Amino acid sequence: MLGLRLLLVSILLFGGLHLFAQDNIPDGWIKSGDAPKAYEVGLDEKVKFRKKKSAYLSSSTSKGFGTLMQTFNARDYLGEKIMLRGFVKAEKVKGWAGLWMRVDSKEGKRVLSFDNMEDRPITGDSDWTAYEIILEVPKNSGNISYGALLHGNGKIWFDELTIEIVDTKTKTTEKVHQRPYNSDFEF
Repeated sequence: MLGLRLLLVSILLFGGLHLFAQDNIPDGWIKSGDAPKAYEVGLDEKVKFRKKKSAYLSSSTSKGFGTLMQTFNARDYLGEKIMLRGFVKAEKVKGWAGLWMRVDSKEGKRVLSFDNMEDRPITGDSDWTAYEIILEVPKNSGNISYGALLHGNGKIWFDELTIEIVDTKTKTTEKVHQRPYNSDFEF
């Protein structure tokens, strides 16, 4: 019994309390990433954009990335361009953060279009800011996944994520090289 008490006291004194933290994952969303256990996700009623709550991702480690995401069927968007728009607030982001969206083929084996804002990352501290991602949804698309991600230390809140069809002449945000790039791996 004394050993158990010492273990509990050690955990409380040396910062292990986060081991007992429970994520408050919003209905319809999933926590994922290459290091999801290193990230906390939840809902916040104090830091919010315009409504009653926002979602957040936070981490005190630089290990991998975490995301709060969802996936839906692409059938209503086939042959269209779509825009993911959302508002993000950042605090002490030492790695980078962003919204992201991916369009997968019907069989789910190929990514048809993708943007995670890595080329225009959210870093440091920022107040609520609108961000957009615009991708093509080819006719052979199966699912669309989207969410927010945090890579490294810090915290982000995000809110009012919407997806809508935009004019097909609208330029996509996906980074596509005009010709082969860094084929000799020297960059």
